[in-house]
Amino acid sequence: MSNLPRRFHLQRHTDVVGATGTGHVADGVVWPDGTATVHWRGEDNSDAFWSTGIPGIRRRSCHDGATEIVWDDPASDETADDEAVRPRRATDPRRPGGSIAGPGGPRDRHGVILSADRAVLLDASMVCEVEAGEQGTVLAMWLGGRINRSTERAQILYLLGADGAAAIVTELLALASRIGPDFERQLAERVQRLTDEGATGPADNEAEEDGTS
Repeated sequence: MSNLPRRFHLQRHTDVVGATGTGHVADGVVWPDGTATVHWRGEDNSDAFWSTGIPGIRRRSCHDGATEIVWDDPASDETADDEAVRPRRATDPRRPGGSIAGPGGPRDRHGVILSADRAVLLDASMVCEVEAGEQGTVLAMWLGGRINRSTERAQILYLLGADGAAAIVTELLALASRIGPDFERQLAERVQRLTDEGATGPADNEAEEDGTS
């Protein structure tokens, strides 16, 4: 357990209950004993104390990924493996499951059956680039979430090249198109909003103006 508090904030991508709006909606602190305090911003600002710490905040305030916990202080060596500030891992990476089964194909409307008993309910993600020797630069994609019908969590790191990344992106775009124009429009608006909020990093011209890279 760390002897120092650690600050974070809640970044809300979708206002599920229509109360806070989106963006930076709250500030928080994890205390040395693992409990946490959250201060909600806005006209009706309020403070909330969480005896269950970060796991409780994830369950009650993150709404299956609609809100993200962003750390404002780096993890110290003492807190790097602290259960209070990092979600519990599944003991066996083979335990997550779930599948898409027939009788139809994956692109048939109403033609598939989902087995979601051990599916991972995604609520956290992170991506970065990695130099992989002779293979050159590859993408590292970390996905985490609670295992359905369980209190366990799974955290899995995927490594993929340009072909793998392109396959995922094109499948998602094609699925959005098949769902219908309303969903496709919502997806495009959401991507644009995240881009405007800096999720994709500064544009090249902005980096040059700021003298950063």
